[in-house]
Amino acid sequence: MKITSTYIISTILLISLFSNIVSADIGPKPTLNIDVFYNDQPIPDDVFYAKILDCNSQSRNQVSGEWQTICSEFRSGECKKSKCNFEPASSINYKIPNGLFKLEVNIPSMNKAFTSNIISTNNFNSNYRMDINSDGSAKIVENTSFFNRTEGINLLNFTIALILTLILELMVAAIFLRRLKIPNKRILTSILVLNFISLPIVWFIYPQTNLPIKSWELILLLAEIFIVVFEGYFIYYFNRELITLKKSFFLSILMNIVSTLVGGFIYILITAMLMLF
Repeated sequence: MKITSTYIISTILLISLFSNIVSADIGPKPTLNIDVFYNDQPIPDDVFYAKILDCNSQSRNQVSGEWQTICSEFRSGECKKSKCNFEPASSINYKIPNGLFKLEVNIPSMNKAFTSNIISTNNFNSNYRMDINSDGSAKIVENTSFFNRTEGINLLNFTIALILTLILELMVAAIFLRRLKIPNKRILTSILVLNFISLPIVWFIYPQTNLPIKSWELILLLAEIFIVVFEGYFIYYFNRELITLKKSFFLSILMNIVSTLVGGFIYILITAMLMLF
């Protein structure tokens, strides 16, 4: 298995090695950043205040029978120079509202509070713009860039995983085939094509399968077995006159060990550095 197993296995190895020195405060934390404007101008107060209202609860109206959204205070904080920046409340609690929320802004010079519409957040780092009007209305919209959204981060991580997998598996295959004096051009081409098939399966399709298994260790093991068998047979099927089935499966196992351990370690380092920027 490529990225899922790579990430999980390597993470476990790193945690086991550095568990005595790893602090809960290490690493990037989710953020919620909101630019607030009044009549398209910056807020006149250098300092004002805001509340995040969590709107993920519902209750049924006893009279009408309709379900109503309930918003309750989640976090409050001080905003400066038209910007509200919310980070986790502590190094232990990394929680940022995930789902539906409103923003309530209190501007001291106006002695008035403004409440936005309900909007959702599902990204690690989310950016919004809230426009307050003189008539008392307020609207918030998300303007998080694509590469800060979950979809963009997944695409970037997938690209990193694909490049690492291609480099490592082609390198392992080239050395393996050269040692056995097997013509490698056609086999290397099939491995190149193979990775453009197997990696998307693992990254996008496999996580969506609803397996009746609760143990992630067992799911991981089954996924690894599937990938080794799939790649081993794929290489053999298209190169059966050049390589035996036994050697093809051995090559598949060898490639996946290297891409999981070495590639996983490099992947974690790269993605960790990218999250710092």
